Amino acid sequence: MANTTESPCNQAVNRTPKACGFWFPPPALVAPPTGFFQIPGALDAVRIPVLAWVGSEDSITPPAQTEWLAHTMRDWQAVDVRVTHGAGHFSFMDQPPPQTTEPLADKHAFLREHSSEVCKFVVG
Repeated sequence: MANTTESPCNQAVNRTPKACGFWFPPPALVAPPTGFFQIPGALDAVRIPVLAWVGSEDSITPPAQTEWLAHTMRDWQAVDVRVTHGAGHFSFMDQPPPQTTEPLADKHAFLREHSSEVCKFVVG
């Protein structure tokens, strides 16, 4: 029996195939190098909701790549594009690599918002 005080995200994460009959975890792709998807037809079979979130200051996976992804898929799949002003590539990580500088003034607030919004997208 599910804990009624548990968040919908935790309920989804804690499901097991035995408890639900079947359950497939929601797919997640974080900071993809979209060059892999530029081969003709590489995205044709994608028929699930897509959330593409990028930082405006990301020089590794820049916003232009996210815009390309949304533009490429526009004829058959809507892509929810979100750009966080001031965020960099590693702003989305709890523990960024050493020798990186965080551009966001309040990274913890951003991570809380980001986690909540991704959860809402996945769980509904």
